[in-house]
Amino acid sequence: MSPFLQLYEKSVSKTKHDAMLLQRTFAMIKPIPTKTAGKILTLFHENGLRVTKMKKARLTADDAIMLCRELKTDPTFPFLLDYLTGELVYGMELVGTDAVSVCVKILGDQDPAKAASGTIRALYGLDPVRNCVHASTTVDNAVQPHAVREGKLGAALECIAEGGFDVTALN
Repeated sequence: MSPFLQLYEKSVSKTKHDAMLLQRTFAMIKPIPTKTAGKILTLFHENGLRVTKMKKARLTADDAIMLCRELKTDPTFPFLLDYLTGELVYGMELVGTDAVSVCVKILGDQDPAKAASGTIRALYGLDPVRNCVHASTTVDNAVQPHAVREGKLGAALECIAEGGFDVTALN
């Protein structure tokens, strides 16, 4: 094999390897001032997470219940639903090496009073409901291909469109 083709093969192999290390995860910036949302996006970037898709929308109660279903038994759940449906939120796909655990680490504890210093929730959160960001905490709930498999992709897109966003995408 010529040196040129060897370089090509090595580059393709490295690119495939690097792509396999990348994870995608979901995060939602809760209703907060735009300036604070900008600071949070900067912290994601500084920690190796790229925002590849982003939408700004007003959630319905059904949207909020679906997104936060793992918190359904939490006593603060009714307050969370009220908070999430009151104002606009930013939903985004974050991509990076080990994105789920990196995101969880930089967010900090759900209770800002218990969150480690320098984490997003410690810096900008007010309480366990108004803690700035909701995010996938496991790879399983970050990647949910069932919507595509079960033919629910169209319905999911319709729900997103009903939010009436003013941000359509970021690269």
